[in-house]
Amino acid sequence: MCQEIEASALGALGVTEAGGQRSFQFSQDFIGFRGHFPGYPILPAVLQMLMAQRVAEQLTGQKLRFLSLSRAKFSEQLRPDVRIDVQVQCSEEGDHYLCRCELYSEKNVRPALRWCSVKDSLYEKSLFSSAGGSAVGVTLQR
Repeated sequence: MCQEIEASALGALGVTEAGGQRSFQFSQDFIGFRGHFPGYPILPAVLQMLMAQRVAEQLTGQKLRFLSLSRAKFSEQLRPDVRIDVQVQCSEEGDHYLCRCELYSEKNVRPALRWCSVKDSLYEKSLFSSAGGSAVGVTLQR
């Protein structure tokens, strides 16, 4: 599935001081839409998370795996032929990375998916006080 996701990327990873950003666009015949849902394809949540993980891996230069996932907010159905911008910020914490990710569609200024890894509840509360708590917590390990 990672190869199919990479094939749908619109250019290379863009890196800034704040993190990384990459855009994707999935055609109607993308394998991830098969069966989800017939006649009304929507990008499955697990593939949205995999897309964000791939960007985090490219940003860190490490192969990563999920260690934890604490909260999720999927606020938009991501449909075929819509550009999706994935923004990731990662910081190294011992043997794992704490990452924050937001997915935006070209149709919406609000995130279609927001997740963040958190070390403790104090950090989580301060990080999301202005975002209304719409996030997924995830910790990724090398």
